[in-house]
Amino acid sequence: MTLSARIIEACTVPAGLCLSELAAAVDDHADTVNTLAGLLVRQGRLYKAGVRRYFRYFATLAHAEAWDLVAEDVYKAMMKESAKRKRQRKAERARTGGPVGRPPVPKAPPKPKPPKKRAELVLQRSVPVEAPAKPAKIIWPETVKVQVHPTPPSRFAFEPPEGWKGQISMDQMERRLQAVQGAHQ
Repeated sequence: MTLSARIIEACTVPAGLCLSELAAAVDDHADTVNTLAGLLVRQGRLYKAGVRRYFRYFATLAHAEAWDLVAEDVYKAMMKESAKRKRQRKAERARTGGPVGRPPVPKAPPKPKPPKKRAELVLQRSVPVEAPAKPAKIIWPETVKVQVHPTPPSRFAFEPPEGWKGQISMDQMERRLQAVQGAHQ
């Protein structure tokens, strides 16, 4: 039998099965059973009924509807009991002026925090720094021959003649003049 068939067969019990009971009945992991049971419910092959934490899986719709009534009554009774306990605790707290239950455990004094460690930068120089001296005068001995070569202009350097506007501007002016002359003729 497939897992889905085993789940449907296990849910034929009139009281239905909760998730943990269903997982134990089909001998599989609860997550797998929950996923597959949810899929079977969406397909309409299985019915899920109950209120909040009291969900159960059923093979027939009649059993599921009957459980809805029982689960709702159980849930309402539990909520009433819970509200009653809350009221009792609140009254006890008001009477004693403190929390109800175990006495509070005294807190131990906080441990002192260790100082934060920060990285330190240590600068060390191998040569002591002296005040800047005046630039030294260069002395060329007579035995040294020095030649100074003029640096040529860059290959992109350009010295325009006087009154020169630029090639692009000149070309544009020529086109405009031609267009105006052509329009007047």
